[in-house]
Amino acid sequence: MKINFSLLSIFILLMLPILGTAQEPDWLVKLKQQKWFGKAGQIKLLKTSRAEVETIFGKPQDDSYVVYPLGSDNILDLDYTDKVCSSTDGEIDKDSVEEIEIRIDSNVRFSKLISKIKMPLDQFKYSKGEGCLPDIEHYVNEQYGIDIRISHDRLNSVTFSIPEEKNFSCVTIPTFLSDLDKIKQIKLLESNREDVQKIFAGYKFEKYGNSNHKERIEADSESITITYSEGICEYDESEGYNVPGWKVESITVSPINDINPKDFGFDLPKYKREQVYKDNYNFYIHHDKNSGISFDVFDNKISSINLFPSAKYYSLMCNQNKAKTLSTTDSIFVEKLEDRINYQFGPAFVEKVKLIQDDIILNCNSEDKPCIANNSIIKVYVLAHDPENDTLTYSYTVSGGNIIGKNANVQWDLSGVKAGTYTITAAVDDGCGFCGKTITKKVVVKECSDCKNQ
Repeated sequence: MKINFSLLSIFILLMLPILGTAQEPDWLVKLKQQKWFGKAGQIKLLKTSRAEVETIFGKPQDDSYVVYPLGSDNILDLDYTDKVCSSTDGEIDKDSVEEIEIRIDSNVRFSKLISKIKMPLDQFKYSKGEGCLPDIEHYVNEQYGIDIRISHDRLNSVTFSIPEEKNFSCVTIPTFLSDLDKIKQIKLLESNREDVQKIFAGYKFEKYGNSNHKERIEADSESITITYSEGICEYDESEGYNVPGWKVESITVSPINDINPKDFGFDLPKYKREQVYKDNYNFYIHHDKNSGISFDVFDNKISSINLFPSAKYYSLMCNQNKAKTLSTTDSIFVEKLEDRINYQFGPAFVEKVKLIQDDIILNCNSEDKPCIANNSIIKVYVLAHDPENDTLTYSYTVSGGNIIGKNANVQWDLSGVKAGTYTITAAVDDGCGFCGKTITKKVVVKECSDCKNQ
């Protein structure tokens, strides 16, 4: 699928906050006028292309190391963008200069330089080298993207990188920007699987994770995960919504490269911000339940965008206890933060086991019996969690009766058993064996207490 970068660039420019170009202070202008700076002064970050550099300096002898002699014994070392990038100035072409390093071997005294150009050291962060370079000192000014290294009061190198005010992000522009029109055609809880396949005709579809009702659409720079309804709720704690099967319940867009929110106009501060796990202070969700949108944010970068039924559809949720909790709080989570543990690593485990009933009444062995035995076949529903979305094998151990089926939803047949208490233990295997947490439930089988001839 081809991307119309001209249209995307217009879109990005409309979304981005346009900042005026700050005028460089006098000391910075004088720094770039020093003799050792040489022809490097002709290079402009994010504006000078590789071809323009080669016009000034010639083609480097080794393409893997873009270095040039810069008069005397000094060396110019350049880094280029390796893909289409963006900044507050708009779209940046591939092979634009993104970093300039001048390694200085000539005898330039740092103290004399700062006195000459009146460099304000109080605007720099100072740090001292460690390990094998204990004598190297750093002076860094992030506002102007300058890193000065000195050793024994002699300039070692001066590096110019993208100033922090540029909001620079060199990532492949996610194609979800061009796929937005397709995604907008999908109506949650109304559109079905056939509708989605028509909208994304020509895209690659594949099953996702352990659910038979999840599909992933592979695009050039992102994946789009569609979760469908499993049908009308079978019990009141089911996951999902009380709608016919194969209706779209949620959409998740996951760019291959995490994106900077500011680069694409996402104003995250206006959304409710919540920490996802109690032991992870880098992972947050920004959400608006009334609009049905959330952003997974890791290390201040968006890793996925999620679309889900808004709060007005809570009445359709199978689990009305969950719906009640969500409607009475501003949180997107049912569990409290202290109960949310990061299961990113480790084996698959059983998270929940639901039995349709927890007791059985035996039929009376009498011709005159006022009570009728209830169903001796119990439906069992298991919810398992696997951090890596491996294919899971389910196992059930019972102390009486037999299991019918072998997946997450099975039947426990207790026909013919005597009165007593029976247990069922559910386990899952993701390839390491049944080594994760299991859950055991019990059922009580009772005699019919109202039989007249006992």
